Amino acid sequence: VDYLDPELLRTLSAAVDERARALKAVYIKTDPDIDVEDAPRRAALSACGYEKFERPSLPGLAHPQFVFRVEYGGRSEEQVFSAMKNNCRGAVKQARQQGITVDFSTADEDFEVFYRIYSELGRDRKFFYHPHGYLRNLWEHFKRAGRATALCARHQGETVAAILIVHHARKCWFLYGGMSLKHIQLRASNLIHWEAIRWSMQRGHEWYSLRGVAGRTVGASPGACLPS
Repeated sequence: VDYLDPELLRTLSAAVDERARALKAVYIKTDPDIDVEDAPRRAALSACGYEKFERPSLPGLAHPQFVFRVEYGGRSEEQVFSAMKNNCRGAVKQARQQGITVDFSTADEDFEVFYRIYSELGRDRKFFYHPHGYLRNLWEHFKRAGRATALCARHQGETVAAILIVHHARKCWFLYGGMSLKHIQLRASNLIHWEAIRWSMQRGHEWYSLRGVAGRTVGASPGACLPS
């Protein structure tokens, strides 16, 4: 979307508003891909009625304010991997040595495996996690368009980590994920994200988004390491 094209932005906003009203939605939530200091584009969104969400007490409703990406920039897999921190590369290698395998799937049964791992981690760590119906609806919507994939990392037949990714217009996003805490030493989460990056690069995408955090950054280099 060209946020500096007022006619395009108004047309898009009106169509989204009409659809939301038809569905009796309470509000519209969007996550525009613009820099936090991009005043012209922020002003254009404000002119169409969008407001910045300022409710830190409701973390489940807020999008991450700072997003971390692995941007490929024409680099090879080897170059992207070499640019990561030593401990991250070591974790990926360790997971492989432990016999972790990663499966890519669009089957509903693997979505259910993902949701079980995701929700169990939320309950165990007391993180906010979405209800099953919300994510199943998201999964089915993107899967119909051929844009959703579930990744399951398995060890000796047991799923130890799982993530949900979506892709569109040469871009790929990690949306949600979880891991088995009793198998955390296997470092499956590191490997599953690296395999997602490789998959994304092989399809000619520009970057892989690891989402981010809602608060302040601490000067970390985006894509310097994968989440553990």
